[in-house]
Amino acid sequence: MFFITLTLYATIHLNMTSAIQKDVGGIKNSSSFQIKASKELESLGLFIFKDKKSNQIIEISGNKNKNIRDSHLKFIGSLKEITDLSLEDTQITEAGIRYISKLPKLEWLNLYKTKINNRSLKEIAKIKSLKLLPIGSTKVTDEGMTHLSTMTQLEYLGLRGNLITDIGTSQLSPLINLKGLNLAETKITDESLKNISKFTHLQNLWVQKTEVSDNSIPIITNFKKLKKLDISDTKITNDGITIIKSKLPNCEITSGD
Repeated sequence: MFFITLTLYATIHLNMTSAIQKDVGGIKNSSSFQIKASKELESLGLFIFKDKKSNQIIEISGNKNKNIRDSHLKFIGSLKEITDLSLEDTQITEAGIRYISKLPKLEWLNLYKTKINNRSLKEIAKIKSLKLLPIGSTKVTDEGMTHLSTMTQLEYLGLRGNLITDIGTSQLSPLINLKGLNLAETKITDESLKNISKFTHLQNLWVQKTEVSDNSIPIITNFKKLKKLDISDTKITNDGITIIKSKLPNCEITSGD
């Protein structure tokens, strides 16, 4: 899978130049199906990457691709070795998600800035192998969080820019394995920090442009593994920032100052 650090999850944009340089192998020993799959996907302008040994397609990236539609996901759903699928800023909707909900090895699913909604999450929750899920700037709201609550294997969840409130984050408490959580530009308050207070594995947390205040400092400073924290454009004061820095000296803090 793409080993993209959690610090980049807030604004997931795969670096295509870097990705293309990966050793994706050839199609010399591919089955006829794999050859067909490669041609079909590349004809849409998607980037595909193969496992060197098996020559199976394992990664597909189509960020900002205007050609891909829900119907194409039916074909992608037949590629059972896929671990990474990135469809950021495409026209994908809930209609296409059901086709990929049975991919047995999928770990990374990037649906940032797509047309998915709460009903889509019911299908996504069926993917028990999934670890990384950026779904910010979509139609996902509080109502969909109940589906995510079953995905205890998740290590990263991106909800940036969605209509998420404290009610929604209260459904996320089972996700104690999260290492990265992006709640930037949502409608959360200090109550949401209470809701995630048991996320002791957090390494990266984004709450910029929210109503989080100094009242959340005791919780934030209890995230001892934090490496990156963005609290810019919140209600946290300069005095509060000083306290956080003293309690978390190894954490990179973005405060907007």
